[in-house]
Amino acid sequence: MKVLYYLDTSTSINWGSQATSAGMRQLIENNHPEAEFIPYTFAPLPLKLFPFLRIIADKMLLCNIRKNNLHKVKSILSWYGIDQNIYNQYDVVCFNGEGAMHDQSGHFFRMLASLYAFKANGKKVISMNQTIDVKPGSLHAAMLQAVYPQLDAVLVREPLSHRLLNQLNIPNTVLGDAAYALPRLSEEEIEQHFRTFDIDTGFIALTASSILDRNARSIATMEKIIRALKPLGRRIVFLANTKTDLYLAKKIAQSYHIQIISYKDAQYKQAMAIIAKADLLVGGRQHPNIFAAIYQTPFIGLAGNTHKMQGVMELLNYPIQSKNWDISETDLRTCARDILDGKIDFSAVTVPIVAQLTLY
Repeated sequence: MKVLYYLDTSTSINWGSQATSAGMRQLIENNHPEAEFIPYTFAPLPLKLFPFLRIIADKMLLCNIRKNNLHKVKSILSWYGIDQNIYNQYDVVCFNGEGAMHDQSGHFFRMLASLYAFKANGKKVISMNQTIDVKPGSLHAAMLQAVYPQLDAVLVREPLSHRLLNQLNIPNTVLGDAAYALPRLSEEEIEQHFRTFDIDTGFIALTASSILDRNARSIATMEKIIRALKPLGRRIVFLANTKTDLYLAKKIAQSYHIQIISYKDAQYKQAMAIIAKADLLVGGRQHPNIFAAIYQTPFIGLAGNTHKMQGVMELLNYPIQSKNWDISETDLRTCARDILDGKIDFSAVTVPIVAQLTLY
C-alpha cells in the first residue's frame, strides 16, 4: 500500500512543522507497518508577485468541482503546479492540513481541489492534523462544503474546528495534533539535549506568534511582554521558531539581555527539551505550547493568526484562557506570577493520546 503524504513539512525550519511530520510518519508506521510512506511536495504557488489573481483559478476550481468536471479540475491544478499523472500512483492520500486551512492561506483551494481529484480517482483520502478557521458563507466555506463530505475521513485537531465543521454540516472527528503521537523524550534524553545549550535552569521560555510581523509594532509588542516578565527574577530565553521570530529576537536581545535559541541552533527535539526544563513558557506559537503541555511545563498561550490557540487550550482543559497580544503588562505579570507561585491548579489538564489511525 502506497501512502501519499502532503503537505510534507519535515524539512521546515519551524519546530512545530518538523514535529507534525514526524508524528504523522510515526502514526502511519505504527498502525500500518506494511505501508510505504511517501512524503511529497508540490511546486511553488504561481503568481507569487500577484497572489490576488489566483482568485480566478480558485473560483474555477470550486465551479468545476460542483459540476464534477474532474478533467477541468486536473487541468487547473496542473497550472497550480500539480502533475496530472499523480492521481493514479498511490493507494491512500494522507493530507496534513497544518497551517493551510484558513482564509489567509494561499494553498487552501489548491489543496482542497487536489483532495477532490484524488477521491474522484477512487483513492482513499484522509484529511487530518488541521485547524480550520474560515467564515461561514465565504468562498472558503463553500469549498470545504463541496469537497470534505466526499472524503473518507476528516480529522481536526481541536474542538473549535470541530464545531465550525459541524456548523457547515461536514462530518468530522477530533483527533488531536500529530505532535501528540511522538514518543516522549526520556529524562536522560531531555538532559542530553538540554546540555547542548548554555542555559541556566530557572528560566522563562518566550516565543512569538504567526500574528506578528517584521515591523516596529511587533517589536514594541515583544518588548512589552519582556517588560512584564523581567520583574519575576528569571532569565528569559527567546525560542525563535521562524525567520520573523529571529528578526524580532535580535531587535530586542541586547536591550533586554535575553538569550536566543533559534531554529538555526536546534531541531524540534532540542526545543522540546528546553521547554521541558523551563519554569514557564509564554507565547503564541502553538506547537511549543503543545510541547509544554506534554512535558508538564505551564504556559501562557497568546493568540495566533487563527483560533488554533484557543482550540488547543480547550482541548487540553487548560485552566487559563488564551490571551490577546494587547494584554497589559500588569495582567500578564500577575498571571505569570500566580503560575510560578503555584496558585493555579493544573491537575485537570489532559494531554491527548494520539495513537490510532486507520487507513483502510
